[in-house]
Amino acid sequence: METNNSREISESKWRDLVGGFILAFGEIEFITYRLWNDLFPDQKPLEKFRPRTIQILASLQESPKKNEAVIQLLTEAVGLAEKRNIVAHNPMQVQVFQHTRTGQIMIDHAITCRKTEEYIDDLCLKELRAQAEELVWQLYMVLGYIPEATQLK
Repeated sequence: METNNSREISESKWRDLVGGFILAFGEIEFITYRLWNDLFPDQKPLEKFRPRTIQILASLQESPKKNEAVIQLLTEAVGLAEKRNIVAHNPMQVQVFQHTRTGQIMIDHAITCRKTEEYIDDLCLKELRAQAEELVWQLYMVLGYIPEATQLK
């Protein structure tokens, strides 16, 4: 039988996965704003991630060899944005399973997109979070940006 403590641990892990993924993707968005300011200093940035990133990619593709790594990473980020939108704009579901003999309860957290019926469970969310975090650090490395939190004062 599942205890309240194990349920709280399960929910805490889910919140950590969702929050970590959203925060990492927020960092990717921040990087695109920095890139926008570098490439288009006299223009107000586009508000939505996809159009902003597509315009940045168009500018970077004027020198494709020089910008190959950034182009690849931002293209991956555009694809990841689809998953971020599913996580951010669809409600979490909880499925509860109970073993017929032992009575043990298992809780499965997931998000299902209403439009595409794509299903994102905790394993998928772990992979998405890791992918977003890796993208952040690869972008920082390739661009030479240093996150403010790690700069020496």
